[in-house]
Amino acid sequence: MDDSVPNCRLRLHYAIFLANGALFDCSDPAAPLEITLGDGALHPALERCLRPLQAGQRARFELPAEQAFGPYEPAKIQCLARALFTDPALLEPGAVIMFDTPARESLPGRVLALEADTVKVDFNHPLAGQDIVFEVHVLAREQTASPRLRRG
Repeated sequence: MDDSVPNCRLRLHYAIFLANGALFDCSDPAAPLEITLGDGALHPALERCLRPLQAGQRARFELPAEQAFGPYEPAKIQCLARALFTDPALLEPGAVIMFDTPARESLPGRVLALEADTVKVDFNHPLAGQDIVFEVHVLAREQTASPRLRRG
């Protein structure tokens, strides 16, 4: 099977650990995650790890920050006017708020601090700057139908 071809559907269990062994995220043991490679829903670093795996395989990947979610970038911390926030009840340090970009994409930002007129928001990925360990057990892999070209 050519593992570089998108449109491959996987059912799997996963866990992401920080370098110190702390669990960051994992799939629900009762409900495996179902994903389609190449659809953009999964971070590219994790997708690269999954591409060659077949049904039944277990794998462990140690990814340095540069290969995983990239370095932490202080420039991604923004001070935004408090007036931009329509629901002040959501404004508390640590809260994650979804923002719409000019390109009509959603971008999560974590509230760092509240000032009288501004809100300091961190737009870095929560794992930016972190070395991680990605463990996966692929339960099923199936090739989905490729999009067909239509002739006009």
